[in-house]
Amino acid sequence: MGGGKGYTAVPDVCRIKVDARLTPAFDAAQARALINGVVQAIDATMPTILATVALEEESWPPYVLAPQSALLAALSKAAKEVCGKDVPAKVAGPSNIGNYLAGQGIETICGFGVTYKGLHATDECIELATIAPVLKVYQRAVEILLSAEKQ
Repeated sequence: MGGGKGYTAVPDVCRIKVDARLTPAFDAAQARALINGVVQAIDATMPTILATVALEEESWPPYVLAPQSALLAALSKAAKEVCGKDVPAKVAGPSNIGNYLAGQGIETICGFGVTYKGLHATDECIELATIAPVLKVYQRAVEILLSAEKQ
């Protein structure tokens, strides 16, 4: 991001970065249309010599694990064994490294973890007592996946 030099200069070029988070209900085409619509509205309201240009650097696709996913089944079974209750599957994100991995054809579990408060805020914190059970769930899920692979 940037534009101009110093606080009194009117920049001839200004760059901003927009991080549009994708989900199964809001894909890259919709994000492009939304951003381009905003850009066009700004240009119509405040015309300049050159039109604003929106360039896409990269895009990570939204994803949801298939209900028959072995990874999802293993984590669900492990959570039931370790925590003694069903842990519902839900969409995490809306954009995280799982989106990148899914784009590479790699199944991923995102979002199952420790209890937290203030996500990405200055007062972000976790409940320390939830670390051990989450670790046990992931360890057990790996055991389940490895034992299924041997069969």
